[in-house]
Amino acid sequence: MKAPLRTSCPQKRTAGVKPPPRRRSLREKRTRQQQRFPKGIDPLWRGSRGQRPLEWIDALNAVLRDTEASLESEAGVEAIAGRSGYSPFYLQRIFTMLTGMTLGEYLRGRRLSEAGAALQKGATVLETALRFGWDSPESFNRAFKKFHGTTPSAAQKGCALKYITPLHLTIQLTGGNLMNFTVEHRPEQTVIGVERRFSYENSFAEIPKFWDECIEKNLCAPLGVCFDDGADGRDFAYMIGRFCDPDAPVPDGMAKRTLPACNWACFECVGPIPDAIQQLNRRIFTEWLPGNGRYTMAEPVNIEWYDDGDSSAPDYRSGIMIPVK
Repeated sequence: MKAPLRTSCPQKRTAGVKPPPRRRSLREKRTRQQQRFPKGIDPLWRGSRGQRPLEWIDALNAVLRDTEASLESEAGVEAIAGRSGYSPFYLQRIFTMLTGMTLGEYLRGRRLSEAGAALQKGATVLETALRFGWDSPESFNRAFKKFHGTTPSAAQKGCALKYITPLHLTIQLTGGNLMNFTVEHRPEQTVIGVERRFSYENSFAEIPKFWDECIEKNLCAPLGVCFDDGADGRDFAYMIGRFCDPDAPVPDGMAKRTLPACNWACFECVGPIPDAIQQLNRRIFTEWLPGNGRYTMAEPVNIEWYDDGDSSAPDYRSGIMIPVK
């Protein structure tokens, strides 16, 4: 049976046919969004289906302002991420790729920079340590010497110290390079392999060494999987492995994990590794995720896949998959 037709005249609709929904104005949409979010939270970037580049930069600058406000407290990356609306995994990853340092490194460097300035203005070591979040002068002394290369008592006498100035992010528009990707739905899957934890501070240098170790032991596998399960947002688990059956036995020294059923955005790159895959990773987190306007990250995990062949060849194929919603 065919559906009843709607007449061209809006006053003479066939019975049973609903009129088309009225299109809301931009003002109405904005009002409805503001009603769903607490005051002070911008609904255009928190919980949206994507972020506009300028709003994304504003959101990260808000994170930097929150970091400055947290210098004289014990707040860490996890607390700052929780207030920002980002997960620690996403915030650490994107901050590192934009600045070359982790948010934890930046927070620690800013605290020690201001601590050094306070000591040179006459503050005592004890009050400075407590003011900037250290629970004892001993732990403060160790961190201070590691960062400045000298002791707090020497700083009080006026020696030269390091100083990290507050960051502020700006946007720079460059050539419109396309990022080809596909989105596909995958059911729940299981991966098995060798797993190790890495800090955000040294992962780009240490993960290739981890691959070399596994290859030397003939533990070759096509996948590298990142799991953000660190309690404090400072580190993550990385597995070199492959897909397996859910009930597959786990050999000694290996681990097995389950990947959620969801949509995955799949990116491919061509070129020698690790440079090609690391460059693709940077572009996904600093260009595509904040600027695509449709997809956001659904789960704190991402998969790298590697083809057979010479990984140092200019035509070597690899890629990255991230869960999206």
